[in-house]
Amino acid sequence: YRFGPRWLGRTRCPTGPGTALSVSVRQAALANGAAGHAHDYDDVHDAMIGHPTVPVAPAVLALAEHLGSSGADVIAAYCAGVDTECILGRYAGPGHYARGWHATATLGSLGAAAASARLLGLDVEHTAAALGIAATQAAGLKSQFGTMGKPYNAGIAASNGVECATLAALGFTSCDDGLLDRQGFLPTHSDAIDEAAAFLGVPARTLPGMPHDVMLNPGWEAAAEPLVGWYRGEFLSAEG
Repeated sequence: YRFGPRWLGRTRCPTGPGTALSVSVRQAALANGAAGHAHDYDDVHDAMIGHPTVPVAPAVLALAEHLGSSGADVIAAYCAGVDTECILGRYAGPGHYARGWHATATLGSLGAAAASARLLGLDVEHTAAALGIAATQAAGLKSQFGTMGKPYNAGIAASNGVECATLAALGFTSCDDGLLDRQGFLPTHSDAIDEAAAFLGVPARTLPGMPHDVMLNPGWEAAAEPLVGWYRGEFLSAEG
């Protein structure tokens, strides 16, 4: 793998808008993950009951800059990460979130690990190891909502993903089935595992990021619908 202990060193990864700090890959993922969730305006996917992009994209972008990855590799890794979050979210069901777990952090750690593994070109065995390591790292509580701890959860998830995939690439071992083992992530973090729902496919739709908390999105969408209808009917028809 085009990787090694250099991940602990310093690399040119901007930690936030308008900055050019030289930090480690993990630090860049942490900083961008936390910053990306600070205002809670980021996208949401109901398959995971959380924010899919903010744990995955910072891990992918920091690692890709370090590796010199192509744009196509970045997109493929991002898609792998978000698909992982949403499929595992379906597996876990709503009980995971209802028990107090912050899914953006827990499922986000696994998604970021899957994305990082894809970017590193890990094979099946090493990817399973990365997910197993991430399964034992995944954490984040809804009790942090309303505090700095909430966006920090997202940053930690992104950082975890980079760390877990890199450790796997270096030969670090883990449980072969850290997700579904009797004492693995899903059985211990959910009231009921729904395997049938997990394989229904991941809907493409995510709620758009709007300048407010996600719980207000349905109201805003309902209020905006007449305006959108008028725009489509009047403006677009006039444009031909």
